[in-house]
Amino acid sequence: MSERAAGTAASSSTPAPLPRSVEILWGAPRAPRRGPRPALSTEQITDAAIALADADGLAAVSMARVAESLGVTTMALYRYVANKDELLTLMSDAGATPPPASFLEPGDHWRTGLERWTIAQLDLMLARPWLAELALFTLPVGPHRLAWLDRALAVLAGTGLPAGVQLTVVGLLSQHVLGEARMRADLARMAGVEQRLGGTGAGSTGAGSTGAGSAGSGGTSTGTGVADATPGPAGVDDRDPFASFDQLVVRVADPATYPALHRTATEIGAEAAAPDAAGHPGDETATDGRDDETVFGIRLVLDGVEALVERHRAR
Repeated sequence: MSERAAGTAASSSTPAPLPRSVEILWGAPRAPRRGPRPALSTEQITDAAIALADADGLAAVSMARVAESLGVTTMALYRYVANKDELLTLMSDAGATPPPASFLEPGDHWRTGLERWTIAQLDLMLARPWLAELALFTLPVGPHRLAWLDRALAVLAGTGLPAGVQLTVVGLLSQHVLGEARMRADLARMAGVEQRLGGTGAGSTGAGSTGAGSAGSGGTSTGTGVADATPGPAGVDDRDPFASFDQLVVRVADPATYPALHRTATEIGAEAAAPDAAGHPGDETATDGRDDETVFGIRLVLDGVEALVERHRAR
C-alpha cells in the first residue's frame, strides 16, 4: 500500500469530531484558558438558567440574567459556555431529569410500560413547559434524554418489531407528547392573557368583554376587574374557549352550512350533560385522576402500535 493510500485509509477510519454542542453534554472539558482559577462550573450555570426558566419561562433566560443570579459578570460565563445556544443545549438535557430504571413491572405487558413511559414524558413536559420549546431545536443526544429513549426501547424489545420500527414508534409517541404539552402551554398563556385583558377598566374588545364582564360569554367581573372563572349563561369561558368549544360552535356555526360539525357539537353537549352515558372507548381503567382526554389520546396511539405489533407477529 502506498503512503498516500495508507493515509487515506487511516483518515477514513477516524471518526469525525463530535459537534461542540454534543461534547459539552457529555462533560467534555473546554480548552484551558489563562486567567484566574475557575470559580463556577457548567452545572452551576445550567442550574441557574433552569431556575430562571422554571420561574419565568424560556424567554427570561439570557446570559446577563444568569450571570446576575450567580453574582458574576456576563463575560465571566463565557469561560464555561460559548454562547446562549450552548447553554440552551445544556438545559435541554439537564432539565429532562433521569427516568426510572424501568417502566415495566414483572409480568407487565409491553403496552402498560409504554403507556407509563408516555405519561411520564408528558408529566415532565407539563412540569417544565420550556422543555417543549427546546425540543424543537436541540438534539436529544445528552445523557438524560438518551436514557429516556433507552427505557422506551427496552419496553419495545419484547414486541418483535424491527429496530428501525421501534425507533419510529418512540418518535411517534414523543411527537404526541410534544404536541399535547405545547397545546397545554398555549392554553395556559391564553388564559393568562384573558385574565389580564379582563382586568382593564375598558375591557377587551378582542375578547368581546367590557368592564362589567364579557359580553361574548355573558360572564361577570369580580371587584378586582378579573373575569370570574365560572362561564356565563351562554356557557362559553373567555379564558379557555377550547374548554367550551362545543357551545361556541353551536352558537356560531350555521347547521345548514356546517351540518356535520353542528351535529357533533350538539351531541357533545348532550354527552357532557350525561357523562355516565358517554365516555371514551377503552377508558374503563382508572387514570389516577388524570385528564380523560389526555389518557384517551395516548391509548389511541397505542392502539395503532399494538395493531402494528400483531400484524408483524402474524407474518
